[in-house]
Amino acid sequence: YLRDVAEVVSASEDRRAAARYLKTPSIGLGIVKISNANTVAIARKVGEVLDEELRPNLPPGMQLEYSWNEADFIEDSIKALEEHVYLGALLASLVVFLFLLNVRATIIIALAIPVSLLAAIMLIYFAGMTLNMMTMLALLLLIGVVVDDAIVVLENIDRHLEDLDEDPMTAAANGAKEVYFAIVAATFALVSIFGPVIFMTGIIGMFFEAFAIVVTVGVLASLFVAVTLTPMLCSRFLGRSRGPTNPVSRTVERTMLGLQNSYRRFIAGVLHHRVLVLVVTVVIVATSGLLFNQIGKTFEPEVDEGGFLISFKTPLGSNLDYTETRMAQIEAVLEGRDDVKDFWAAIGVGPTGYVSRGMVFVRLLPSSERPLHQYDVIDELQVALADIPGVDLRHFCH
Repeated sequence: YLRDVAEVVSASEDRRAAARYLKTPSIGLGIVKISNANTVAIARKVGEVLDEELRPNLPPGMQLEYSWNEADFIEDSIKALEEHVYLGALLASLVVFLFLLNVRATIIIALAIPVSLLAAIMLIYFAGMTLNMMTMLALLLLIGVVVDDAIVVLENIDRHLEDLDEDPMTAAANGAKEVYFAIVAATFALVSIFGPVIFMTGIIGMFFEAFAIVVTVGVLASLFVAVTLTPMLCSRFLGRSRGPTNPVSRTVERTMLGLQNSYRRFIAGVLHHRVLVLVVTVVIVATSGLLFNQIGKTFEPEVDEGGFLISFKTPLGSNLDYTETRMAQIEAVLEGRDDVKDFWAAIGVGPTGYVSRGMVFVRLLPSSERPLHQYDVIDELQVALADIPGVDLRHFCH
C-alpha cells in the first residue's frame, strides 16, 4: 500500500517553476522544428493558427504573444539580401555602361545576369534547397562574376567590328572563337576554387555546401551564356561604335583614355624595375601573413539578430521565492532600457527543473530604431546585471 511507503495529504503542489512576460505571470510554450524543416514556413503556419483559431477563442483577460521568433531574423536577412541582389544587378549594369558608353552593349551584358542567376535558381528549386542566407549570398556573389566572360566576348567582338570584320555575324563568330579558351580557363579556375568546397565535411561543409553548389553552377551557366547568347545578341544588335556623341560621354571617354595612358606608363615602370617590384611583392605577402596571425578569429561574425538569451543561476539550495526576487531585479534593468522591445523570463524550465536556475529571452527593437548594436547592448547589460547580488550570469547567447 502507498501508506506504507509515503505520507499522502490533500494540498496544493509545491511551485517548482515561474514564468513572466513583461513582468506579467504567464505560461510559455516552445515550438522546436525537426531537422531539415523550414523555420519560416513553420513560423508562418503557427502564426496562422494563433490568429485564426486560438486568439479568437481566448477568455477575457488572456492574450497570446510571441516572446521569441527565429523566423523574424531570417526573413529580415533574406529581404536585405534580395534588395542587395537587385541593387547589385543595377550597379553592375551602370558600371558596364560607364566603361562601354553603349546602351546596346550594356543591355547585352546585363542580360547575362538574370539568365545565369536563373540557372542557379533552377538548381536550388530542383535540388530541394531553399533561399537561405548562404544561397542568397551565392547569388549576390554571382552578379559580379557572371558578367566577366560576357564582357570579354563582347569587347573582342566589338574590336572585330571596328577593325577586322564588317559583317556582324562574322565579327561575332571570329571574336567569340578567339577568346573561347581564355574564358573557359578563367571559368574553370573559379570552379576549381568553389567546387572542392562542395565535398568539405563537418560543420563547415554543412554551412558552405549549398553556397559552393550555387556559385559553381552559376559560373558554369555564365560560361554557356558567354559563348552562346552573347555572340548571338552581338551579331543582331551590336553595331559599329559612333564614338562620343554628347559632352558627358566625351568627358568619360577622355577620363578613360587618361586612365589607359596612366596605366601604360605604370606598366612600363613596373617592367623597368622588375627586381624592386618582386621585392615589394614578397614584403607585402610576408607582412600579410604576419597580420593574419594577429587578427582575431571567431566561428561566425557578430551578427545583430535583434535578440538574445540571458541564462542565470542563484546559489545552490535557493528556493523559488529567492530566485524570483533576483529575476525581478533583472527584469527591472531590462524594463529601464529604451532599446528593449519585450522579454520573457522563466525559472525551473528545462529537463532538470532547478528552481535556482532561470533564463530570460530578450527581444530588441529593430536595428534602425536603436543606436546600439546587439553586442553593445549585451556588454552594457553584463555590467549592469553584475551588480545584482546573489546572481551568477552563466552566459549571454543569441
